Amino acid sequence: MDLQSASLPHRNFGYRPPRTLAEGIRQTTLRIVVRWRILVVTRILIVDDSAFVRQRLHDLLQQHPGWVVCGEAVDGLDAVEKTRELIPDLIVLDFQMPGMDGLRAAREIAKLVPTVPILMFSMHMSRQLVEEARNAGCRGAVAKSDVGHVIEGLEALLRHESFFASSN
Repeated sequence: MDLQSASLPHRNFGYRPPRTLAEGIRQTTLRIVVRWRILVVTRILIVDDSAFVRQRLHDLLQQHPGWVVCGEAVDGLDAVEKTRELIPDLIVLDFQMPGMDGLRAAREIAKLVPTVPILMFSMHMSRQLVEEARNAGCRGAVAKSDVGHVIEGLEALLRHESFFASSN
């Protein structure tokens, strides 16, 4: 018996390609069947102008079960382009970057895909920055110095809650 004539079961686990752009957006959260359970994989885009910060954040996020870094961007313009291309489930966005800063990028991303939550990530957290981040469409803001709040913030955004860590 050759392989072409063999009757092999179809094993696509219920996946079918999207028919429309809207359907494709809904399918961005990957569902993987694992021992009869569905594991939801959350795709995260990291945006920071520092390669060191991006790598450290990437390493931290990859340790969380079910989280995958789907891409990295180096500035606001790159973030908008990568968001359009990758349609992530969450975005961690640096505030201060050359060219288009995080607030302008957040406004553009909110126009492009308003359902994608954005966590502003800044070295210098202040009440003013928190207010500006809210007004730009960010659903959370944390200081880079508090790594624990980054995880808490992303988990809150996934629960459809906002998360603004205490500021000065």
